[in-house]
Amino acid sequence: MSTSSSSSSSSTSLAVSIPLVEKRSITNYQSFIYCSKQVTIFLSSRIALIIDKEAKLDDILNQADSLYKFTLLLCMLEQLVQQFTALTGKHPSLKNSYEGRMRVEVAFLPNAAGLAHHGIAGIAIGPAFVKGMYDNIVYDAKQIEIIKQNITYITYYNIQTLTMDHVCTYETMRNYIFPDEFTPVFDYSLLEDPINCWGWVNQGFVNLLGCLILPNHINFTYYGHTKEGFINMMVQHLDKYINGKKETRQSSSSSSSSLSTSVSSYTWEDVFLHERLPWDNNVSLDNIYSGLLAILYQNYGANYFIYRWFTKAIPLLLQRCPKSKQDYRTAAENFYLASCIGANQNLQDYFIQTLRWPLSKEFLQNNLVLTLLGITND
Repeated sequence: MSTSSSSSSSSTSLAVSIPLVEKRSITNYQSFIYCSKQVTIFLSSRIALIIDKEAKLDDILNQADSLYKFTLLLCMLEQLVQQFTALTGKHPSLKNSYEGRMRVEVAFLPNAAGLAHHGIAGIAIGPAFVKGMYDNIVYDAKQIEIIKQNITYITYYNIQTLTMDHVCTYETMRNYIFPDEFTPVFDYSLLEDPINCWGWVNQGFVNLLGCLILPNHINFTYYGHTKEGFINMMVQHLDKYINGKKETRQSSSSSSSSLSTSVSSYTWEDVFLHERLPWDNNVSLDNIYSGLLAILYQNYGANYFIYRWFTKAIPLLLQRCPKSKQDYRTAAENFYLASCIGANQNLQDYFIQTLRWPLSKEFLQNNLVLTLLGITND
């Protein structure tokens, strides 16, 4: 994509030149995640948007300017993938690609808004999300230029709105949760089911990271919530943990029939070892981790924080993975250490005093670990 400025007497507009996507219709498609054989495919350099015939999107597929709008839609998806790849330092496997491109399958999915694999490029999303993003693309249709060279380019003027749906950032982030790296370092199981109930640290990143790193010229939506609104939803739950109070009722020492109520702060164990948040049983633990990720991102380097987390912290911490999913203390220590590496500073005060993180005296006194990571306890 290339850009240039053009001036007029009343305004300055940005000209954006993008390779025009290729459109195909085939009847023998082999599904990756979930799609039928009869599909319409739009191809950009890195993305294959594959729309199931049963997705019932003929109304937009048959519009006169659909190729121009889908060019912009795929351009958004490419920029998202480029951001993830740049900040994590690697790309998920393309072993199930479509002609070397990441697949985005569009179909009515059973009991899911979207689907994706960890560490393998490709996602599937419902048709309503594609239609919503398509309808939100606004540009000056009277000011476009088609330039046919070896590759056909389209130049847009005055692109007014591009909007990415949360389902795309969410499912694409799954591709970048590499199961042999991210999960072994940070994940742990919860008390409700110490064998099977795990994955909530992963989900905290899946839920929010794509929203945080989305380029500023692309809007974000989550069921009507803006980027700022969605981030605030997550941060509010972290605030309730930090500043909220719990009530504990216990028997009075003078009378077994009399109950007294004490008020205290939530402990890390009250919240981070349970699937549901104590102040709202409809909200799961990943929302707290999303809120914490947002604060760390906003306060300690933004994209640079994420880059150091994935490219510096994870390779170092693979040497001290938890011994099992029940070893939540090591997982919590690793999250703290990765945060310090991402921020490139010691965050001990924030994690202990504000977050009440379970860091033992023995761990904190072991300066060897922090020294190996390039951080000192000054």
